[in-house]
Amino acid sequence: MTATAFHHNIGSLPGAAQAQVIADASRTPVALLASADTRWTTAQAADVAGPAFTFCRYGDGSRTEVHPLPRAAVRSERSRKRFVQTLLTATVPQGKAADFLSVFLQGRLQESTVRADGTWRCYANVVEQWLVLVVVPDRAGKGTAPNIVVVHPAAPPAGHDQGAAA
Repeated sequence: MTATAFHHNIGSLPGAAQAQVIADASRTPVALLASADTRWTTAQAADVAGPAFTFCRYGDGSRTEVHPLPRAAVRSERSRKRFVQTLLTATVPQGKAADFLSVFLQGRLQESTVRADGTWRCYANVVEQWLVLVVVPDRAGKGTAPNIVVVHPAAPPAGHDQGAAA
């Protein structure tokens, strides 16, 4: 884990400036892996076959993704669990559920839904109306929880939405 793993000055994290640009343009948060052991490579927004989501990639293959929750998942705990499991299964298809694992999310330890296959470990946390996924190498027994910092879109300028209606 790097020295910046628990650093809360988002602006000093590698990729923070590009993450803010992507968050503002897509109106979707971007998750940065503050505890990455390898270099940050890119942040992007994608809208392949569904709602836009953001992702960041790192040199060792680690990545973060932020997906909007479908309306049904916002309203229903059962739908939310199904959505989380569907994305975890798609991310780590050969994996099994792993119990009692956590991530540091915005500096606070949070229990996660996790799926691991011996090569990759995927953590899933719901933050407001977003699903944050973190995929890191599966280092069983290492006991280090990833540290995630979420870069939220800046508030639009006052009157921004009103101009479109005029």
